[in-house]
Amino acid sequence: MNSRGGYIALMSAIIIAVVLMGLLTTLSFSGFFGRFNILYSEFKEYGLAVTEGCANAVMIELGRDPSYTGDETLTFGEDTCQVFLIDPPVSGEQIIQVQVIHQDTYSNLEVTVNPTTLAVVAFEEVPNLP
Repeated sequence: MNSRGGYIALMSAIIIAVVLMGLLTTLSFSGFFGRFNILYSEFKEYGLAVTEGCANAVMIELGRDPSYTGDETLTFGEDTCQVFLIDPPVSGEQIIQVQVIHQDTYSNLEVTVNPTTLAVVAFEEVPNLP
């Protein structure tokens, strides 16, 4: 009987087991990190909702006081929002810039409004604010 036949079968089984364990480990980590990606997207979505609320609060304040310049921090419950300096209207439009940092995710919003009617002309998330 050939004594090498058992050795080859044993080595083949070990190699197949190592390859399968590596594959399963890779799949486990991708699922684990996928959960964090979903969590961060939830944080970002929440931050954007707070940023939109902050922009609406600034528009209400502009409706009450057209000379409102911003440059303050607004608090909504446990959340805070930074309102950057609002420049005087240029060419019939005024730009509101607000930022919320929630769980290490930044949400920067720039809203362009008509200062007399407070109608929203443009509403976009920007990568950076001053």
